[in-house]
Formats: sequence, C-alpha cells, structure tokens
Amino acid sequence: MYLRPLLPDFIFATGGNNHFSDPKSKITGKLYQIMRYFNIFMSVYSSFHKTIFSLISSIYSLFFQINSRKDLKKIEAYREILGKPEEVKVLDLGCGTGTLTWAFREAGFKVVGADISPAMMRTARKNGIDCVETDILAGTPFKDESFELVCASFVAHGMRKNLRRKLYAEASRLSSERVLFQDYNDKLPFFPVIIIELLELLIGGDFFGFRKTAIDGMLEYFSEVIEYQVDRSCSWYICRK
Repeated sequence: MYLRPLLPDFIFATGGNNHFSDPKSKITGKLYQIMRYFNIFMSVYSSFHKTIFSLISSIYSLFFQINSRKDLKKIEAYREILGKPEEVKVLDLGCGTGTLTWAFREAGFKVVGADISPAMMRTARKNGIDCVETDILAGTPFKDESFELVCASFVAHGMRKNLRRKLYAEASRLSSERVLFQDYNDKLPFFPVIIIELLELLIGGDFFGFRKTAIDGMLEYFSEVIEYQVDRSCSWYICRK
C-alpha cells in the first residue's frame, strides 16, 4: 500500500553532475538501464497500490464502527504497557480510515494518523481524526523521536520483506520509546490463511513471509520484541528501541 521508487531521485536525473546520465562503460550503461526500468516499474506499482486502496476505502468505512470499537477494547485491556495517555503521543502509520487512531483518541491519547491514500484520509477526517497524507516508505515529515509510541495496524504483512524493513526503520526513527505493530499471528485457521494470502499476492503482499518471520524481522531494528496475542488471529508486537 505504501510503495514508491526505492532508489534516490538523483540517480535518474538527466544532465548535471549525474554520472549515470552519461555512461562511460557498458557496465555502467547496463546499470543505468536497470535502475531506470526498475524505477519506472516501482512508480507504476506504487500508483497501482494507491489506486486499489482508494477504491476499497468505501468498503473499509463500512466496518469502521465495529473495528474501532474492537481496537478500543484492546487498548483498554493493555493500557499498562502503553503508558499514561497524558504522557504518550501516538503516531499511527498507515492508519487507513483511522480505526486504531480513533480508538487511541477515545482512550485519551494525543494521536495523529498517516497514510498515502487520499480516499482513506477523507474517511478518517470525516470521523474527526487528525491525519497527514504521506508516503511512509519515502520518509514521513516528522522529526526523529517525535512520538513516544508509533504504531502500524495490519500494514507489515501487506509488504514484501524489503519494504517491511523500510517500515520498521521509519517506525524506529520516529519513536522515542516503543513501537506497536498490530498484525496477524500464526494462530489463524487454514482456510482464512489461504484466502488472505491469495488477496495479498494480488496486491504484492507477503502474508506467509510475515507470519513466519515477524519477530525475527523486527529484531533487526529493535532491541526487544514482545508478542501479546490480543485475539484469536491478531497479536500486538511491542518493540523497544
């Protein structure tokens, strides 16, 4: 959902001091072509994801009340590990229509959401949620360690491994204390697993890969990861820097 070209813009600039714009050898020439086509591919891929999630935002909004209430119950049940609302500023990365963002706000936390989809943002704002339209993988506009708690709900499993690393790195950069990833665990029954995996494959996700390596992947960016199973198929992965 939060995809963009992975290589710096200066690599693809023309003219100026860009040494790739005037290849001096066959090797650098081939490298330039590969990078150029890769950038084009990722641009199309990013636009595709942005369009897909804009189209399904209306479907997400139908379940806003149910899901936001569920998230609020989880927050109330695990309030001790989240800290005091008056002392914790929260950022919800990939907030979508804002179900988790809304739940944190209702629990008394000061919270802001961030997402790449304009349609999702419109729905979130209709629900009174403070949110920013931004591409997480490109780097959000917030300063380092701006939030005591950074969270991402059902975002990580929808990304390939290299993109998840970007999510983890950005979440670590923005958090001064903890990061919460709310996502699937390995307790999900077989049939839903197959359905979800097929859907995720269509939009470039990595559902199986995430479930197999969730904690190991997070430990590359955090000193500690504790998993709390908050319902049958969902866990909170609490990460500390």
